[in-house]
Amino acid sequence: MGVCLRSSSAREIALRYVREFKEKGVKVITVEDGEQGQDGGLITAVKATELSNAAIGRAIGYSSGSVSTYLGGKYEGNLAAIENAIREWLRDRTVATSTGVPTIETEISTLMRRRLEEIRIAGELALEVGLAGIGKSRALGLYLLDHTLAIGFRALPWRSGMNAIAEDLSKAAGINRLAEGEKRWDAILDRTRGSGRLLIVDDAQELAPRALQCCVDYHEETGNPVCLVGLPNLKKKLLTDARRARRIDAVIELQVEDPLPLVNHLVNQFAPDANGERETLVNLCAQVAQGIGAFGSVEKQLKYAARARKKKSGLTWAAAFRAAHLRLLRGYNLS
Repeated sequence: MGVCLRSSSAREIALRYVREFKEKGVKVITVEDGEQGQDGGLITAVKATELSNAAIGRAIGYSSGSVSTYLGGKYEGNLAAIENAIREWLRDRTVATSTGVPTIETEISTLMRRRLEEIRIAGELALEVGLAGIGKSRALGLYLLDHTLAIGFRALPWRSGMNAIAEDLSKAAGINRLAEGEKRWDAILDRTRGSGRLLIVDDAQELAPRALQCCVDYHEETGNPVCLVGLPNLKKKLLTDARRARRIDAVIELQVEDPLPLVNHLVNQFAPDANGERETLVNLCAQVAQGIGAFGSVEKQLKYAARARKKKSGLTWAAAFRAAHLRLLRGYNLS
């Protein structure tokens, strides 16, 4: 169930779309372009939606005129209030656009956000590990929306080496230009050293050994906090090298204690018409949430069930969900 780092802070959203804006001839407003105090990255992220001022205003509870003046860098009202409203709207819209499901606070997101703040304040090098599908990436997306100075990116299997991680880190940190003859890693260290900015790497289990070492060295060279987020096998990868392992300050194990709040949210999103079947469907979803893929598997299975019901009139939600379970890769039966 990831977003997020993909899905992430307003600044990251802006960076993701800035090239597309330029190709379309849309002016990209930066912090320097806007009025002092306004978040230029947030303005750019709003423009990325390509929605009308009226549509944006309805979504955040402001008039189209207020949206227009804000995007023009000349808003004279309560700046913190309108920017908070925009950030909340962008958070929900970004996640819903990619998956169809708005993000809500869960026990995992609450725990992760609290621990990330503890890591940041203490300046630690830490791990947050948990099974796939429990909501780690979505939780990071929520954190990054509220902490725009944090540096966050997702490690990908085909971009797991030293050069790739340097590019991803510098892009996430806003280091877009290098001086003539300047090396990327030197630029990263020089421009972030002592800043206290939290570096978060999602899916860190995908990093190659030397890239993992770079994360460890980055922490020691800059003094900045670092959190590596991933699957449980991330611990095993770090334990293969005693020098890396001994530098880890904390390991946070993420586990879902109560799946029902998020299960109910997913059922509300995909099966609002379950009615008399709702209790049965929630029970089936809760069983899947405790299996491989957790809530990510619940979401996929509900999508399959919804499509099956459209194709076959009269098919109940419970029957469609069970049929989807048989079709998907599952190693257990539903009771």
